[in-house]
Amino acid sequence: MEVLGLKVSDILIAEVSSITRIEVPATTGLKAGQLVDYPLRGQKLVALTDERNGTVQIQPYNCIINLAYTPMSEIQAAFAVEAHSDVEGNVMSVGNHDALEALQKAGDNYGVMYRGTPKP
Repeated sequence: MEVLGLKVSDILIAEVSSITRIEVPATTGLKAGQLVDYPLRGQKLVALTDERNGTVQIQPYNCIINLAYTPMSEIQAAFAVEAHSDVEGNVMSVGNHDALEALQKAGDNYGVMYRGTPKP
């Protein structure tokens, strides 16, 4: 039995206009829901499609993205850039909440909202 991949509508809950979707370069084998570099902003965005011919589709503006297919480990790696230190100066790990908050803030200026719980 063949298992079908994700549909764009599984990830993209809503968008103002589909005309602003674009294709960006992606590594071979990248799957819908994973994070991909968006070079024009120097940020990571959620891929809407599986990699095909070296590209994936993203929606960089005015949309709502379902994080249920995005691994939390990728969000932490991409958005946990500021580590916290304790009173003795020891670096403490950045928690899930901090990484999700950073992801939300990165999308705020462009109308990108994130909903749902990322994959463990």
